[in-house]
Amino acid sequence: MIGRECVLLLCGGDKPKQSADIERALEYLKDYKDKDRNLMKRKASISHDEAVIRRLRKDPDFAAEYLKAIEDEDEPRVLLIALRHLAQAQGIAKVAKAASIERESLYRALSLSIHGNPRLSTLVAVTKAIGLRLTVEAVQ
Repeated sequence: MIGRECVLLLCGGDKPKQSADIERALEYLKDYKDKDRNLMKRKASISHDEAVIRRLRKDPDFAAEYLKAIEDEDEPRVLLIALRHLAQAQGIAKVAKAASIERESLYRALSLSIHGNPRLSTLVAVTKAIGLRLTVEAVQ
């Protein structure tokens, strides 16, 4: 193991049982190394987008709060990012099907490229498909 050390100390016991104890200790050490190797293979961190998507998957009530948090943003791209996160959390293909939109068209509509300028009908369909509704209210 890189940068780690595992010490297993066997004390006392019957002489006849020692070989069985050593065998068991070696198995434990092998399991420990395998677990440690698997932990090392995992990504140490995830992107902000992935963290948001995971949170949206785990907590559906967070979705409305997430969109409310961006309502004061003057940049329309922020809404596209939020809707893309919501669609990814529920599954792009599933949302596209529920919104009666081709999957590729949904990706394009929610992208930040020049083509990512969805029609209002697309936004309404997508928000409905993810279980939300676009509303308008007077600024106070």
